[in-house]
Amino acid sequence: MRTISKRAEPSRLTTWKQTNPHGRYNQLTEDIRRIIRQHVLEEQFYLCAYCCQRIQDIDACHNEHVEAQNLNPRRTLDFSKYCRQL
Repeated sequence: MRTISKRAEPSRLTTWKQTNPHGRYNQLTEDIRRIIRQHVLEEQFYLCAYCCQRIQDIDACHNEHVEAQNLNPRRTLDFSKYCRQL
């Protein structure tokens, strides 16, 4: 098992959140979602957070929320709860 040290969120996400203070994850553009994916893939050593399988292709995975979005919609843009899944 590897320790994952969360870094600060990507600056493009921070800027988007400042411009859209009531925004939700489902309103993000695909390019911002891709930036989030890339950022977290680097944090997680390109390993799936669930099965530790190597993720080779950024388009073969998706952003996953540790806490269900419908249970806490105010945290859908909380970068600390993102992980990657195949």
